[in-house]
Amino acid sequence: MEYKGITVKIDADLHAEVRQYLEATNMTMAEFVTQALDDELHPKFQKEDMKMEKHENDRISGAGRICSSASRTTCAAMRSPSASCWSR
Repeated sequence: MEYKGITVKIDADLHAEVRQYLEATNMTMAEFVTQALDDELHPKFQKEDMKMEKHENDRISGAGRICSSASRTTCAAMRSPSASCWSR
């Protein structure tokens, strides 16, 4: 398999959150970026299904998406819904 590099500039606070996440999960930056890109390009669920699911969850619970402090890093770093983000 051939590998290519990606270089990007991101907000310093987001970078710090990603670094914390990497340390906590023992992932490399390459693994993290690969997973994030793969999840974005090849979602496990169709985006429309995710919107409908969020709408249904909001309607049932009367809650919006709220990240707890424990899951905030995952939510911000991954920029994707997480079951741990739904709390009240």
